[in-house]
Amino acid sequence: LQRQFKLADAERVELQDCLSEFQSSMEEHEELETESHENARNSARQWNKFPISMTTKLEEEMSMAVKAAKRGAAE
Repeated sequence: LQRQFKLADAERVELQDCLSEFQSSMEEHEELETESHENARNSARQWNKFPISMTTKLEEEMSMAVKAAKRGAAE
């Protein structure tokens, strides 16, 4: 009976260690998720500050670069 008690106690300790490890892992995951959401919000804020005229200018420049690349590939 005493041997069974020792085995059960060892199993309990092992399960507690697993639970602690799992909880730490979940906390780390939640921290990373929160950080990811904050980064996304900050990116959105920065994008909203970006002037529309600059966006249009970048789109035009990219379009011209793509056309030039296509012309170069066709030649």
